[in-house]
Amino acid sequence: MTAFTISFLFISFFTVAIGIIAVIFVSFDAKSSENPLSTVTKQPLYKQIRRVNTHTIETVDPAGQIQRWTRLPQ
Repeated sequence: MTAFTISFLFISFFTVAIGIIAVIFVSFDAKSSENPLSTVTKQPLYKQIRRVNTHTIETVDPAGQIQRWTRLPQ
């Protein structure tokens, strides 16, 4: 085998090993939720979302309160 073939196989196996280690790490990283999805309310956070202009939107929550959200100038 040439040096190119050996180095290609080494890089390939190293990349696969890093991928497998990352999948194992991510699978053990987070604790499971104490609130299963079935108990979460399905009510949306806002009843309406209106675009006032390109920098401002208004939201109306279920209680009827209106909030204005403005993008900061860049």
